[in-house]
Amino acid sequence: ACFDKLAAALVNEGYRVLQYDVMGRGWSDPANNYQYDGAGHVNQLHQLLKELQLHDQPKDIIAHSMGGALAALYLDEHPPVQPSKLVLLSPAGLMKPGPVVHARLDQEGAQVW
Repeated sequence: ACFDKLAAALVNEGYRVLQYDVMGRGWSDPANNYQYDGAGHVNQLHQLLKELQLHDQPKDIIAHSMGGALAALYLDEHPPVQPSKLVLLSPAGLMKPGPVVHARLDQEGAQVW
């Protein structure tokens, strides 16, 4: 869908691209006895990467919408897996309720404003 053009461009640049449906979303059917929450979806991603023997390979991660939230959860739960690049496009579910605080950091990580 909205990721297809970006995926095609990345493939044309020589990247290997993995696209999949989160269980019960997109084109996949709901499954019985599946844990439909962040933990279940993170487990699905981990099992997919293990099955494809990609879980311990260097990788760049680009994630969109709910995939952004899942990528952040996955990296939090699997600290050895640190991508060389992480790009979150319109990530869902990463904000806490309440006012949004904007800050800018300098190269040393000190807040500028």
